[in-house]
Amino acid sequence: MLEFRQKRKVRRLIYSPITIIVLSVVVVVLAKATWNVHVKEAESRTYLDEAEAQLDTVSASQSALAAQVAGLQTPEGIETNIRSQFLVAKPSEQVAVIVDGNDGDGDASDTASFVVSDATSSPSFWERVANFFKF
Repeated sequence: MLEFRQKRKVRRLIYSPITIIVLSVVVVVLAKATWNVHVKEAESRTYLDEAEAQLDTVSASQSALAAQVAGLQTPEGIETNIRSQFLVAKPSEQVAVIVDGNDGDGDASDTASFVVSDATSSPSFWERVANFFKF
């Protein structure tokens, strides 16, 4: 009989409203903490994906730059780079400049026009000064 009474006291204590309220509060606090960890993990995964994408972009640009530097190690590469950046030609060559025929109206039927200039025919400084003062 004594065991029966002890079991009853334990059951009363476990199933009492105060115990149920305390356990409910503990469950809510643990659930909130778990949810916060889940949200932070999702944010971290997003940041990791963005960082990996940036790493891929930087790696690709590093490879492209390494290829450009390797091309600049030769005289031909240096000449090609100078010609592409500054639109220069050797004295025996001609330069062709392609001018887009669009006037901003968006008409795609316009064609590009070509302007060809001789590298040796550029006037000297004094010729330009004399041409400036001619009437």
